[in-house]
Amino acid sequence: MKNLSYERKFSGSNKYENGRLFNRSEVNDIEILLRKIKEPFFNTRKQLEKRQPIGQVITFGKALKALTFKHNCSFVCRYGEELVNAANGFKIEMIIKLLMEYPGLIRNIRQEPCSETEV
Repeated sequence: MKNLSYERKFSGSNKYENGRLFNRSEVNDIEILLRKIKEPFFNTRKQLEKRQPIGQVITFGKALKALTFKHNCSFVCRYGEELVNAANGFKIEMIIKLLMEYPGLIRNIRQEPCSETEV
């Protein structure tokens, strides 16, 4: 099976780095949440950025939603939902865009300024 070539066409800013979408005080056990979404989820995201098997993207999005729902973090839960919806709709460009926004999402939770290097 051959892979389809594509060209990335992303413009605009990363909406997940916008602090107005995230209220840190509403989140339960934020340090535990950060540790969980950084370690296993970040590595999975890196793998999915290279190839986007729809089933794995859906599993990733659902696992992220479940984890963040437990910690009352609706901001990240919405991200997981958007990822699942994009995968269900076979919107590869949107999947890649969302996966590339993941480091900004983590920076937002940490409330760190945007930098040139990834998390």
